[in-house]
Amino acid sequence: MGRNDAVLFALGLAVFLFAVVLLLNLIDPIAVPVSREQFDQIKEAELIEYLIIHPQGGADWQLKRSVRVQKPGGDEVVGRITLLEHDPAVIGRWRESGGEERIGHGDSWWGGLFIVLLVGIGLWHVWSQIQLDLKGEGSPRRRLRELEEQVKQGVITEEEFKRQAEQIWPEL
Repeated sequence: MGRNDAVLFALGLAVFLFAVVLLLNLIDPIAVPVSREQFDQIKEAELIEYLIIHPQGGADWQLKRSVRVQKPGGDEVVGRITLLEHDPAVIGRWRESGGEERIGHGDSWWGGLFIVLLVGIGLWHVWSQIQLDLKGEGSPRRRLRELEEQVKQGVITEEEFKRQAEQIWPEL
């Protein structure tokens, strides 16, 4: 891999990571289940911005700002909550009070699709690296080990080792 290949690889990786960040920002946050007592405290503090009704059933509350909630595994800072026990009466009281309500986009499948896509790309990359190692010139680490062995055996000089290793290092 030459210098131009390394630069192209770095640019490609930067574009990919930028795309990942953009896609993650498009995915709605996950609602954290809270107890009725925690929900009442959050509602009394007027931290609920609006109610989200999901087409497939259920509801979440978007908060005006992130709050710390207690969970069995420890406290967590969240921006969206849902009740542990679904209670239609709570939704009814929210509607009666004139609280804002929105219909959920049903975007949860985008997150699953994105994860499947990332796992697929990762598996393809691992498979291609295995094939390259088996059929090609070998993995970069193996080639560096072989160069080190050649230096120890006196087949190549230190300068030759450094020159060849500098060509292999960007592949790591």
